[in-house]
Order: sequence, then C-alpha cells, then structure tokens
Amino acid sequence: VVFMTFGLFNVIVAMFVENVVKAAKSKSRQARKERLRNKGFFARKMAELLRVVCDISGEQPDDPSEASLLERALVVEVTPQTLELMRGDPRVQKIFDELDLADEDQANLFNTLDIDGNGKIDMQELCGGIAKIRGEACRSDIISINLMMQDIRAELRTCMASFLRRLHKQEDLLKRIRDSSEHFSEVC
Repeated sequence: VVFMTFGLFNVIVAMFVENVVKAAKSKSRQARKERLRNKGFFARKMAELLRVVCDISGEQPDDPSEASLLERALVVEVTPQTLELMRGDPRVQKIFDELDLADEDQANLFNTLDIDGNGKIDMQELCGGIAKIRGEACRSDIISINLMMQDIRAELRTCMASFLRRLHKQEDLLKRIRDSSEHFSEVC
C-alpha cells in the first residue's frame, strides 16, 4: 500500500510539473510574440543599439537628444571589424537577445546585412536587416524565398531566351557580312 501511494504521488507530481512547464513555455512564447510585434519596443532597442554603434565608432553626439543621435548615426558605416567589436560588447549582446536575434544569425550578420555588397553597413541596412531577421524562421519565410526563386528562374529563362535570339541574329549578321566580303573579294 505504501509503495502504491508513493507511486501514485510521483505520477501526480510528474503531471503537475509537466503542466507547469507547458504553461511556462506557452507564456514565454506569447511574451516573445508580443515583443516581436511591439514597434515601440523595437524602436527603443534600435535607439539603444545606435547609441552603442556611435559610442564604438567614436561618433558620440554632442547633445544626448534622439534627433542628435539619429543625425550622428546616419553618417556611421559599420565595417566587419566594427561589427565584431559590437558583438563582443555586452550591451549589444543584451540588445540582440532582447530583439530575439538567434546566435546563428549573429555569426554571419555582416554578410546578411550588407545588402549592396560595398563592405559597409549603413544604419538603414542595419535597422532594416535586424527588423527582418528577428525571431524564428517560419514556413511563410521559406515559401516566400521559394516563390522568389521561382520568379528569378522564370526571369532568367526569359533573359536567356532573349540573349540566345540576339546571339543568333548576330551570328546571321556576321555570316552575311562574311559572305558579302567574300563576294566583294571575288569581284575585285
């Protein structure tokens, strides 16, 4: 009887713990969703990040106002070395964590955010890129990429067909020129 009571008690405790863990996970997911949707939260975190970027790059504004910060931040361009310094800064790590940037995304962040490939990230690329890579990838992200790739392939096929038509026209033109020059050589 004692063993049965003890076993039953363990089962009840296990069920209770499982329900508590599920509730905590659900609450955590809900809080995360709210953070991802909260534009004010994102704006505050980006202002904090811009302040740190200006601090690391030596572009601290003379006055601490938001307008002055934005003015200074607009001239700052982040290099790969600056981004590595930023990633090593605990303030940036805290901001990235609060913005739900995955560690895997942070590792290749410069290449992801350098949209124009000029070797520097301006503040528009930084803010816009971080806004897009926040949170987990979901099926809609994958489907969106798949659809974009299909569109690119279709455009590539169209361009290739146009290129080949033009190439054939050039080949025909060259053949006619060659034939004309041979005919002209025979006449002279």
